[in-house]
Amino acid sequence: MFTIRCSSDPPEAELAATPAGFTRLAEVIAGFAAGVTTETSFAVDPSDPATYERCLSGLRVERASGPLSVSVVGRTLVISGSSRALELLARNLPREPDLPPGYHVHIEAAGRESWVSPESVPLVLMVAVALDASQRAVPKKPE
Repeated sequence: MFTIRCSSDPPEAELAATPAGFTRLAEVIAGFAAGVTTETSFAVDPSDPATYERCLSGLRVERASGPLSVSVVGRTLVISGSSRALELLARNLPREPDLPPGYHVHIEAAGRESWVSPESVPLVLMVAVALDASQRAVPKKPE
């Protein structure tokens, strides 16, 4: 459904998916934020780290108190926060179907101090190219 790459200097993580993938992720996070479960995990597609240091193999979303916090634990991207913070994240995922590959949204504390922790790793939500049947990113064919 998506890929995750990260670097440590400077710290940053990139979560890439198609708008449809982000829509599905938003639905799961919004439902999770309103539910009774306190944690949910997702498998991540393999990818090339390209401009980042490495790829991650999992995503874990945790409901906790406080603002949204993004961290890297081993090979997993961990996103935690209150139900309200998780709902805000779900609403800010780039889901519009006509968004072009490369369109991105930054989720970081600067300018969002009321809902993103200052200790949070900056997160880039990147619109990816179309995915083939194996869910790996493939180049978009010219029209």
